[in-house]
Amino acid sequence: MSENSGESKEDVRRSDGISRFCGPIISLFTFLFIGFLLLVIWSANTKTNSGLLKFGVAFPHSDKLAHFLLIGMATFLLNVSLRNRTTFRFSRNWLLGSLVIFVIMTLEEFSQIFIPGRSFDWLDLIANYLGILVFGLLAKCFIKSPSR
Repeated sequence: MSENSGESKEDVRRSDGISRFCGPIISLFTFLFIGFLLLVIWSANTKTNSGLLKFGVAFPHSDKLAHFLLIGMATFLLNVSLRNRTTFRFSRNWLLGSLVIFVIMTLEEFSQIFIPGRSFDWLDLIANYLGILVFGLLAKCFIKSPSR
């Protein structure tokens, strides 16, 4: 072990708490999960009966639970992949991954006004925002913020 390197051979974790091996795997899983979400959105927008949307009829308002969980998981994965990087906007620090998902999902929900057969739903948007908030906080608990 070299004293100059500042890192021992046993040190396989970065300062943010994610192992060097897990970082690329989490990033790949994030990419795949967001791809899955895009497929769900495309399926809903084109009325393609691919079976991806069948979970929305299990019980009343189950689509709101799906919004909360799917958007929340995307938020969690993106924040962890970005190692909880923050950006200073509107007089405070925001998790960059949460902010990206917030903007994209807001635009996606409002775009439904202009897509035949789709309808804007405030409750869907609220479920998205709650997922972003809760899973963003979970990401902060799961991984240490990078030092500035």
